[in-house]
Amino acid sequence: MFIVEDPIISFNSKRKNGISAFMRIKNGQDYLEESILSVVDQVNEIICVFNDSIDDTEKILIALENKYPTIIKVYKYIPIVYPPNSKEYLELPDTSNQSLAYYYNFALSKTTFSYCFKFDDDEIFIPGILTKLKNDLEDPKNINKVIEMKGLNLVDYKEKMYIDLKSPCTAGVDTLFFKYNDKCRFFKTPGHEWFKHPFSVLRRDLTFFHTKRCKQDRGINNYLLNSNTKSRYNGINIGWFNDLILVSLDIYIKRKHSKLIYNKINFINNSNKKYNESIFADLENKINESQIDINNDNFIKES
Repeated sequence: MFIVEDPIISFNSKRKNGISAFMRIKNGQDYLEESILSVVDQVNEIICVFNDSIDDTEKILIALENKYPTIIKVYKYIPIVYPPNSKEYLELPDTSNQSLAYYYNFALSKTTFSYCFKFDDDEIFIPGILTKLKNDLEDPKNINKVIEMKGLNLVDYKEKMYIDLKSPCTAGVDTLFFKYNDKCRFFKTPGHEWFKHPFSVLRRDLTFFHTKRCKQDRGINNYLLNSNTKSRYNGINIGWFNDLILVSLDIYIKRKHSKLIYNKINFINNSNKKYNESIFADLENKINESQIDINNDNFIKES
């Protein structure tokens, strides 16, 4: 593990053929290992940069680095990085090592292979998908394209995984696969970081399972919402928690993606959940597997 007290960004344009995965992590212990293990046999390296974590993130990453020393490289990023739309985030320039854009660019700068893959600690990927994506970009008709990937949003309840029919998929703009180019960089916008690139977009609709809402804190705590009142996640979370229609993952896959092969996704016991327990105690009334036509794509909206 590298301890990075004064992070310096330096990009290398001379790259070996292969896939560099990179991720930025904060308090990601819940599905971190599953996420990394879902891609470790599909890439040439995984750059893991973590910051300000008070859970077992560091312990998990060190264990994985020891198990896969030629693939996994861990960086402990010491400067505090502020969440989107917080007062500090808005005031900091992109060039500050405490800005989210600088943090993301530092992670990207550590990649060494020709293809780059940005993913998060709550994304569990379908077996073999990254090889297919690399083949897609090597196709002459897809030169100068970036692949944006969508995942299925999971909710766990009583040892079972569900899909929320009102918001079954991620937006598809945060998880990226692209051939490295010196014009690819992260910049700050008020609500979130922005990936600027010279490519046109190629969309892949189902590549991973998104476990953010299965975390012990339901994916909320890192945004510091009590003090960061302008965060866009305040509005997103209120709407999401109050408007659920659940169908089991197995039924959803059977009816919508019957040919999909995927590994079982583990769950974290609901008794450990720390956010909105009053809402999740009533999830039984949100489950509807018989009256909703999940084959009707007009009903399902993506967000």
